[in-house]
Amino acid sequence: MRVRDIPKAAKVYFKLAEFYAAGRTTSDRRLWLFHGPFEGNTKYLYLWITIHRPDIRAVWIANSDALAKRLNNHDAKAVRYPSLDGIRLVAGAGFHFVNDYGKKIPFRSSRSFLVSLWHGVGVKNIGVTREKNSGPLYIRSIFRPNFLVAASERHSKRFAASFLLPRKNCPILGTPRLDVAFDPELHQLATAIDADVTRSDVSLRLGKVTYLYAPTLRAGNRPFIDRAFPHPNQLNDTLAQRDAVLYVKLHPNTIRAKTDIQRLRELADCYPRIKVWPEGADFYTAIPDIDFLITDYSSIFADFLFSKSSGLILYPFDRAEYEGADRSFHFPYELIEGVRADDFDNLCRIIEAGNGNSVEDREASARTRRAFWDENRGIASPRIVAFFSSLSPTVLGGLAPLADRGPRSDKPL
Repeated sequence: MRVRDIPKAAKVYFKLAEFYAAGRTTSDRRLWLFHGPFEGNTKYLYLWITIHRPDIRAVWIANSDALAKRLNNHDAKAVRYPSLDGIRLVAGAGFHFVNDYGKKIPFRSSRSFLVSLWHGVGVKNIGVTREKNSGPLYIRSIFRPNFLVAASERHSKRFAASFLLPRKNCPILGTPRLDVAFDPELHQLATAIDADVTRSDVSLRLGKVTYLYAPTLRAGNRPFIDRAFPHPNQLNDTLAQRDAVLYVKLHPNTIRAKTDIQRLRELADCYPRIKVWPEGADFYTAIPDIDFLITDYSSIFADFLFSKSSGLILYPFDRAEYEGADRSFHFPYELIEGVRADDFDNLCRIIEAGNGNSVEDREASARTRRAFWDENRGIASPRIVAFFSSLSPTVLGGLAPLADRGPRSDKPL
């Protein structure tokens, strides 16, 4: 173990004691708790259950009174954590759903199941295959999920290898965050809840064409906006020629680092065709209003192609540095098919020409979609609910099994 991992290891063992202490209480398999930021897969599975499966008690464990109040105001159950009610629910729940690892769930019971819906189906390595992080430490602890829900055969194999899980603990059930495109009731509820924190006058349709630039996080939050847009006046003029606007949606961790978001706001103040993504707006409810997605190594490209037949523009302007300092890929980047701009001038030429919607582009998008989603279409939430609702009582929770030991009779599946 590396010296820098010792504090993390101490936290792991402390939580292990909580884990077994909470396991002395009973757990209710009809009580499903959702943890972390109110976004992505957990958000949409939670809302779908709230609408369609009142027989399951779905509760959001909120990190603020404001979020708990906002959800409760829309008849969605939520509890502030930490609180006595929150601790009681966490200790007694049968299922805990997260978008990554279960690192922040104190007093989770050793009788419960930790289910990761994971936050992306992209190309970056994760878990034990990820470099320069403590992934191996986390996956050999209570943070390792009992189940990791996959969207395709490729990603089921990837998740099993990355988290040392048996393949059967990585069921191919789909991606709830994309259900909003197929369920009008879900879209209505999600939009109403988001409207509480989003300006009511926000519209993505400020021109004839809407572009979204959604870059992924850089190591150490190193600034990159000026490298992505070295000549913002040229970009603004190119967008104006097409009566287009470009929204920029930074990774939440990039926003918290402040450097790039401050620079982006300066650009938006100076160049009317460049816009900051509206605070509180959700990408998944906004997909219909986005004509072209510009991205780099983020898994958002796969989500976009799930709902759209074309419009993907890849902009890996710093790929060599990213692969050297940030993350490696489990999937050859060249196999992602889409219009590609390796530098800023090429990006402007692609925007000027309106590239990305040709028959060839749609055929390329279809091939990439199949590579990441197989033929897995439609609403995922019912499949996920059916799978976990039907787990046999003889299948017990606790620490997840290790694939190299094989499934055991007292562990999941």
